[in-house]
Amino acid sequence: MDSKPTYDSATGTFSYKCTYASWASVRVNWQCSLTAPALGLTLSSHSGSFSNGSYNAPRFYYTKQYGITTVCTVAYAAYADGSDWDSDTTCL
Repeated sequence: MDSKPTYDSATGTFSYKCTYASWASVRVNWQCSLTAPALGLTLSSHSGSFSNGSYNAPRFYYTKQYGITTVCTVAYAAYADGSDWDSDTTCL
């Protein structure tokens, strides 16, 4: 459901995005976050909704801060009516 974050040492930025597929064609709320699990932090988060069964979020960027070494992309999606949800985490 999501993609592994990447790090560009030339720009000092992490990039990440989330992809959602195989959902019913009803309203689905999504959230795509970059986290630093060792620090217990959410570094960046974006959200929205879609209703066509799938969605590719744009690529998001986050400037690396001192001390952050491990980051994870967390993709979360849930039907607006609360009937089902899914979450996936992939780390760099």
